[in-house]
Amino acid sequence: TQRHWIGYAPRNFNPNIGQEPSQAQIRDDLEQLFAEGWRSIYTYTLDGVIQHVPRIAKEVGFEYTLAGVFWFDNAQLAREKANAQTQLAHIDGFIVGNEGVAFGRYTKAQLQQELPFFEAFGKPVTTTEVSGLYTFDNDFLDMGDFVFYNTQPWFDPGIDPSDPASVAELVKNEHFFLRGLRPNSDIIIKETWWPTGGHPDATEANQV
Repeated sequence: TQRHWIGYAPRNFNPNIGQEPSQAQIRDDLEQLFAEGWRSIYTYTLDGVIQHVPRIAKEVGFEYTLAGVFWFDNAQLAREKANAQTQLAHIDGFIVGNEGVAFGRYTKAQLQQELPFFEAFGKPVTTTEVSGLYTFDNDFLDMGDFVFYNTQPWFDPGIDPSDPASVAELVKNEHFFLRGLRPNSDIIIKETWWPTGGHPDATEANQV
């Protein structure tokens, strides 16, 4: 009868060119999502105006917020840590980093060093990396209170994009493999997707 979790990045938001939405635009987005039935939300950053998303979400009526910490460089991490403290009352948990080890923005050791800062708030903490890292380095399965991983088979050159059902089966099998490695842990897919443009098989029907 309702949708639960959704990942959120605002419309009119492009950090690559310094474009941020207003708090009013964020509220409009969140009111639309709430009207559609979503009740819990996770984000990718606490930098800039996006730090206000957890507070606005709670004001709109969302039950739970997971605040992402996007660690592009150490300067941004410092801002995000400061904003985590300022916005703590509206945040139910933290996602520290998104694919930063996979793409070389920081190392596994640096990630392990920073997690205790957020764990000290006494709220659930996790990180996000690509699924292959969890498969080949089981240390990632033990970082934080639950596993919240990304799997993007669309980028795998070995898949057949004309057969999305088989790709979905791959996602399922990978998920159950990871669950088998940590049967007593919460193993959750944060991102998996099928595009609807840019390729002949990137259609809404195949996405469904």
